[in-house]
Amino acid sequence: MKVEQLYSLKDAAELLGVSEALLRKWRLTRKLKVVKVGGCVRVTESELRSHIEADLKHQRMDSGGEQ
Repeated sequence: MKVEQLYSLKDAAELLGVSEALLRKWRLTRKLKVVKVGGCVRVTESELRSHIEADLKHQRMDSGGEQ
């Protein structure tokens, strides 16, 4: 079984370059999957990677359309 790195909302927000408030909104709208560990909310590394990859894909699409 692979153990995944877990990040607090604060750390995840810093890594994604967004606010903690936005991550809380994404959590409530189920755009961001989280896990609870002892009552603390954490974001998995794979969840962060999926958001980073989606953002990069979106940026590539935006820059490709502007010529």
